[in-house]
Amino acid sequence: LVPGVVHWPWRYRAFRAATFGFTLASTLVTVVCTTSYFSAGYTENSYLLSLFSWMFFTVDVLSLPWFVVAFSFRTYSLGWWHPLSFLGICEVLSFFAVALSVTRMRDQIFEQKDGIGADEIIIQMRLLRLFNIESYIGTIRALKDVLQVNWLPLLKGGLVLLSVWFSHATLLHLLMHDSTQMDMGRLQSERFGDVPSA
Repeated sequence: LVPGVVHWPWRYRAFRAATFGFTLASTLVTVVCTTSYFSAGYTENSYLLSLFSWMFFTVDVLSLPWFVVAFSFRTYSLGWWHPLSFLGICEVLSFFAVALSVTRMRDQIFEQKDGIGADEIIIQMRLLRLFNIESYIGTIRALKDVLQVNWLPLLKGGLVLLSVWFSHATLLHLLMHDSTQMDMGRLQSERFGDVPSA
């Protein structure tokens, strides 16, 4: 044993590893199910895709109670304020979205659409589960500390970056606003017709 190094009990390490596993599996399910291969029409025609679809559904069904239990343990150990914190709200929204994903709405949620609607918001809510990992590794706290210490240099760098971006957009507009060349089926004059679109 190394002095000064905290050695967590094996049960905590196993619980943390399982939470990591379920979080990564749930994220994988979210990402893969939003591809066109897993639309309702494709999975009905392919045995392999329907098998994967069933496996992804099973991951959601198994991860939902795990997330609720993990949230309950975290609320018990951190106190009543945890559900009101940023991470607590992310967890609640996430398992609410996973709960909607295991209902009959599943095909509708993961269906490919052109516009942004409530189903796309549910997919984003599912991805909030990634903030759960923050409870174990503290990356947001580290980022917050960096921002507190280096806010002035970051602000100066951001202003310089904004100036360079605006100058580049203006230069593109001036050089290409009357061009008749085509780019991917669109006239350069349409693409760079004004500074904000450039």
